[in-house]
Amino acid sequence: RFTKNGVKQNITGWTLYFTAKRKLTDTDPQAIFQKNTTSGSGITITDAPNGLAEVALVPTDTNTLEDSEIALICDVQAKDASSQVSTTGYVNLIVLPDVTRAT
Repeated sequence: RFTKNGVKQNITGWTLYFTAKRKLTDTDPQAIFQKNTTSGSGITITDAPNGLAEVALVPTDTNTLEDSEIALICDVQAKDASSQVSTTGYVNLIVLPDVTRAT
């Protein structure tokens, strides 16, 4: 949910980005994965007037990680209808590998 000073934001016309990296100093091309609303690559605005969006991760987003690389730093950026870009939040993402590998 996108809010500003506790007020829901209408995100109609916004472009949203979700980026996961091994470390904060990695460049965008070094990201493990990047999602955005413009390419249909995993972010869906589910209720724009109420500021709601959903990020969907799939196994191919993280299948290049080594078992020891389970913690990723992520951020969410938004470009609003006036093209102003802001980072709206940070998250530490923990990726756990499969324990059972059924064939």
